[in-house]
Amino acid sequence: MTLGIGFVGSGFNARFHIQSFGGVRGADVRGVFSPNAKHAKGTAELARKLNVGDARAYRTIGDMVRDPAIDAIWLCGPNHARIENIEE
Repeated sequence: MTLGIGFVGSGFNARFHIQSFGGVRGADVRGVFSPNAKHAKGTAELARKLNVGDARAYRTIGDMVRDPAIDAIWLCGPNHARIENIEE
């Protein structure tokens, strides 16, 4: 079984983690949320391009959490948004 990872955030931290996913076994990047839809789509595209998962962009954190393909969430958004992201 492969662990499906969803990312909250699409900036430097998220992209750094996604780039290093090539060395991770048993997990795929399957989702990205960002309040900026264009950035979420670009970061999901990066994951697909690097062949580390069939990632898609999500409109909300809740949508990503409810997707059965997502098993774990990486919090890579800005620190000031962390509590708000967790509460959602």
